[in-house]
Amino acid sequence: MLKFRNAAFAAGALFVSVSAPAIAQDDDGGRWSVTVTPRYQQLFFSPSPENGEVKSIPTYGGSIAVRNPDGRFGVMGTFMTGKKNNGFYNYEDDGFSGRYRFNVKREEYALTFEYTPSETGVSLLAGYHNFLARENEARVDAPVGDSEVNSYRYKIGAAEAGFRLSSRLGANSRQSLSAQFLVGVGSGRYRVNEKEVIGGQTSTNVGSRKGTGYLGDIAIGYNIFLTDNISLGARARGYVFFVDAKGADPIFAAAPEANLSVRF
Repeated sequence: MLKFRNAAFAAGALFVSVSAPAIAQDDDGGRWSVTVTPRYQQLFFSPSPENGEVKSIPTYGGSIAVRNPDGRFGVMGTFMTGKKNNGFYNYEDDGFSGRYRFNVKREEYALTFEYTPSETGVSLLAGYHNFLARENEARVDAPVGDSEVNSYRYKIGAAEAGFRLSSRLGANSRQSLSAQFLVGVGSGRYRVNEKEVIGGQTSTNVGSRKGTGYLGDIAIGYNIFLTDNISLGARARGYVFFVDAKGADPIFAAAPEANLSVRF
């Protein structure tokens, strides 16, 4: 019997931040500013939630943000990518158990517009977010003559909106805290290609299913300003992605992030 494991596909669901830590948003002397932010995230997820087994994958990318002279308006582009080859996880469900080797790759990009009213620490965010993940897996402990090979693809293109709160730790402090929340709704597609051979009998599950795509991003951050134009940041992030299509489960991940922002 073919066992479709949405939980295994969570290995492919790796997520992206869409808002960069601001350097400073005061008047820049009539000059537009550009902020470049390299990013690193170590993403933690459970390929097999039934076992509670946790895996991680490194992801890299960055953001480029442009702001008007008084810092109230800005636009930012973000790109993140990551992959993991030859990872392993164990799966158990209803008396079935198996060990799987998996390869995953993800790519994401976002375009975000920001508005920060003067004399406030609140930024309103809106934009577009594209998420794509691919995962291939194969069972490595199948009995002789049996096999199982599966591939999954998960894609969401969504309009999103949210806000970010930020505050310095004192009037002259070079440290700040921030909190961010984003939600998005758009189109989604879930593709599955599963093939299992047991005792000479072959079972397949192949399909491409459309549905409404949902995404969410919540983060708490800390920045320390080395100069007025350079800051180091750390974030605790949580993500969820979901395509409302048959067989597709919500995908969750936690991701500590480190970043460096330089304003020109």
